[in-house]
Amino acid sequence: KVAVEVVAYRDLRSFKPQELSNMIWAFATAEISHPYLFETVADEVIAHRDLRSFKPQHLSNIVWAFATAQISDHRLFEKVAEEVTYRHLGSFNPQNLSNIVWAFAKAKISQPTLLFNKIAEGVIMYHHLRTFKLQGIANIVWAYATSKVSHPLLFYRMADIITVRKSSLTCQNVANILWSYSTSGIRDSSLFAALAPRVVILLDQFSSQELANIAWSYTVVNLDAPGLFNSAFANSLLEKMDSFNIAHLNQLYQWHI
Repeated sequence: KVAVEVVAYRDLRSFKPQELSNMIWAFATAEISHPYLFETVADEVIAHRDLRSFKPQHLSNIVWAFATAQISDHRLFEKVAEEVTYRHLGSFNPQNLSNIVWAFAKAKISQPTLLFNKIAEGVIMYHHLRTFKLQGIANIVWAYATSKVSHPLLFYRMADIITVRKSSLTCQNVANILWSYSTSGIRDSSLFAALAPRVVILLDQFSSQELANIAWSYTVVNLDAPGLFNSAFANSLLEKMDSFNIAHLNQLYQWHI
C-alpha cells in the first residue's frame, strides 16, 4: 500500500534524502519486491544536480537496497559513484564503505575501478582498520575480487586484521576471504596458514560450496596445508557429495590433481 501511494504521488521532490533512503532500505530488508517504486526513487536521485544533500549513510543505504533487491539501475550507481569519488572519505564510516563496494559488486556494475581505488585509499588513509567488523572486511575483499579490481596493499592490510581476529570468523567469512584472495592473485602465505586451523575447527559446519571454494583457493595459490587436507577433510567432502554441482566438482578436481 505504501509503495502504491508513493508511486501514485509521482513527484518525490518533497522527500528528504533520509526519507528516500530509509524507504527503499526498508523494502529491500523486508524482501518486498516493487521494481517500479525503486525506479521512481532512482529517477528522483538522478534528477538531483548533485548529491551533496545526501549523507554517507543515505548513499550507502540506497545502493545497498538496490543491490539487495537485485535492481541494477546503472544510472543510479554511476551517479552515486561520481559523488563518492568526489567526497572526502573521512566522513564515511567503515560500514558505509563496505556496503558501497559490496553493492557495486553484487549489482555487477562494470568498471568501478576509479571508485574502488578511491575507497581503498580512503580505508588505508583515514580509517583505523581495527574498527572494521570482520563481516565488513570479508565483504570488501569479496567485492574487489568479484569486480576484478586489484589493490594488493588493501588486501595485505586487511590480512593483518583477519589473522589477529581469525577466531571470530564464521564459515562464510573464511570461505569468502580465501576465495577472494586466491581470485585476486594475492598469495599471502601467512594468511592462508593462519586460516587453516580455523577451517579445521569449523569443518563440519561448512556448506558444500564453501568446502569446494576452500580447496580450490589453496590450490590456486599453490600452498600446502597438510593439517587441513587430510582424511577428515576428505570425509567432509564425501558426506556432502550429493550436494556438489558441476562447478564445485570442477574446483575439487583442480584441488585433487
